[in-house]
Amino acid sequence: MNLIKEICKEYGLTHKELGEEIGYSGETIRNLASKPNESISVAVKKALFLFKENRELKKEIQKTENFKNLFKEFLG
Repeated sequence: MNLIKEICKEYGLTHKELGEEIGYSGETIRNLASKPNESISVAVKKALFLFKENRELKKEIQKTENFKNLFKEFLG
């Protein structure tokens, strides 16, 4: 599956929304979504990788914050 299609599906984003997140136009993302992964530039692939990494780190931070709050409540 195309990397862009995969990421849009995984995070529930439109091409426009993904483009806004990584600094490209929705039209550019839409065009790349219809091409093989080999035709996606290194810069776009790097932006996609960093987007995914950022989202995963935010999830981990949220889990940590939730645990911290529960722990404070427990000790409270």
